[in-house]
Amino acid sequence: MKNILKEPLFQFILIGIALFVIYGLVTKGEDKEDIVIDSFLIDEMSTKWEMQWKRKPTIDELIGLVNSHLQQEVMYREALAMNLDHNDEIIKRRLAQKMEFISDELAESLQPTKEMLIEYLEEHKNKYSKPAVYSLKQIYFNQNVRDNALKDAKTALSSSDIENSGDKISLPKSYSDTDASKIAIDFG
Repeated sequence: MKNILKEPLFQFILIGIALFVIYGLVTKGEDKEDIVIDSFLIDEMSTKWEMQWKRKPTIDELIGLVNSHLQQEVMYREALAMNLDHNDEIIKRRLAQKMEFISDELAESLQPTKEMLIEYLEEHKNKYSKPAVYSLKQIYFNQNVRDNALKDAKTALSSSDIENSGDKISLPKSYSDTDASKIAIDFG
């Protein structure tokens, strides 16, 4: 017997058994298979009943609700244990519907108020403002070609054929609804 106690393999087995026993004692209260029915769950079931039937449930009805919940929970856990949720199109569809419902609720709760939108616009006006637009016609009177360009320009203003009275220029003669930055680029 003394020889067996000195064997490292025997000592290893004893230590392993001791660890399993200690682990079993420590985790005994944390059984994942327990179905807990607490006062919060009973209140929730009672409230749902009251919303549906417009009255409080009787004791017998409440016992029936608890039994129904227990039966459903047992069936649910057994179905999971049998892996029945795996590759099931109906369950996938139902979970997708639930996710859509949750995301719609979340998106709805995140909708900004009118005041929030106005405040945001005030803070970021430069991102949403449109540049000024101009429409114009230009007639150029070249001082290097004409003797008195200013007099010719004043005379052209009173003329009925003003558009044909100027000198040629490399820029367009007219701009229609053109933003200020484009005109600034053209004129320098």
